[in-house]
Amino acid sequence: MSKNFSLQTQKGYDFFEVSSSFQKSIRRCMEDESLYWAIELWNSNYREYVWKRMFIIASEDVGLADPQIATNIWSLYQMYTLLAKKKDKHSPEKLQFTQAVVMLARCKKSRYIDMILCEKFMNHKNTHLDIPEWAYDMHTRKGRKMGRSGKKGIVHFYESSAKINNSGNVAGEQELLDKVMQTEMQEFKPTAEQETLFYYDETEK
Repeated sequence: MSKNFSLQTQKGYDFFEVSSSFQKSIRRCMEDESLYWAIELWNSNYREYVWKRMFIIASEDVGLADPQIATNIWSLYQMYTLLAKKKDKHSPEKLQFTQAVVMLARCKKSRYIDMILCEKFMNHKNTHLDIPEWAYDMHTRKGRKMGRSGKKGIVHFYESSAKINNSGNVAGEQELLDKVMQTEMQEFKPTAEQETLFYYDETEK
């Protein structure tokens, strides 16, 4: 590819500069400017590219500040795709395209997801965690070797491995958990096949 090769938009802008302007305008909540650059890309037949950038923006520049935005943008894209297939001369798919741009420009912003991604991925090779004790349960070979199988395994699973933090406090959940554990304990009658599947075999390599 020639070093002088460049993609240009309908008005003669550099494509990459327009793309950059579009995303930075959304970051700054500049609605009019966001729409201007989005429409320039639309008119230059880079419509799918704009959607791709909006999918990225939804996580990179919004993320946890508005967790539903990614789902909303995807939903609008599905409607856009359906309408675009009709090839209506009035281009009703512009509605969903425009709505997505405006929603992203107006919503609250956060770069946390992008920052945590960079920090964790860059440092992963230099980080080491041991397998936590509570991960060894009736579903793992080591857990079964530790005696966490049979009825003991059921109790351990529900009292330790199935433990959740930041509970949503769903009514009746704890009572249901107790009933399920009791039922499993009462009905537990391992077959020969279950012995092979769920119990640790010292000779197994």
